[in-house]
Amino acid sequence: MDLASVGEEITELLSDGERGRAAASLRKPGARLWARSRGVLRALLGGHVDLDPRSLHFTEEAGGKPVLEPEGASSAGTGMHLTEPGLSFNMSHSRGVALYAFSRAGPVGVDVELGGRGQRNREALAARVFGVGPAERLKTLDAERREREFLRMWVRREAALKCMGTGFGARSPAKPEQELWIGELDVPGGAAALALRGAPQELRCRSWTGGTTSRVCKQGARVATGS
Repeated sequence: MDLASVGEEITELLSDGERGRAAASLRKPGARLWARSRGVLRALLGGHVDLDPRSLHFTEEAGGKPVLEPEGASSAGTGMHLTEPGLSFNMSHSRGVALYAFSRAGPVGVDVELGGRGQRNREALAARVFGVGPAERLKTLDAERREREFLRMWVRREAALKCMGTGFGARSPAKPEQELWIGELDVPGGAAALALRGAPQELRCRSWTGGTTSRVCKQGARVATGS
């Protein structure tokens, strides 16, 4: 999703808590884009579960992954009734690009990262996150390829950890992407990936940029595109 193509009216779907979070970050770069990305998430989820997007309630797993509250979980008595209880979802956004995934085949994780920030720290970060070997291999690449490969490695790791419901930390698996199916997506100027516990029978990818739709999947399962 190109968040620049999303109107501010999408933020009318946010809950009071989400509005408060956005207001608290109003002076921080990206606060408006975060509000738009959350509004789009509500709109897409509402369509999947056939409910008013404003009625959706979220909670977070131990690793910070947002999930829909089950029926009756809301203390206000406004818990959800899911028409598709097997639906899993995840989202990520980097500056003006947002990525969403919805799955009926188990937990899903996604990550998108645009390049051009903090490149001088890539080698040290790679050594800390991926290990000395991968970091040394990155050093052998020219600057452009090094950035591209670092982003590719990063989104694969992040998507895998989000699928598992954890995050970067001491308790995270050393190589979580080796335990899951990982699909990579083409993102101009960056990288993106999604993770599932098993290869999907079908993968539908849609790209929204000013109302246009295009095929964005680079590899993985069968692909069907649509609007």
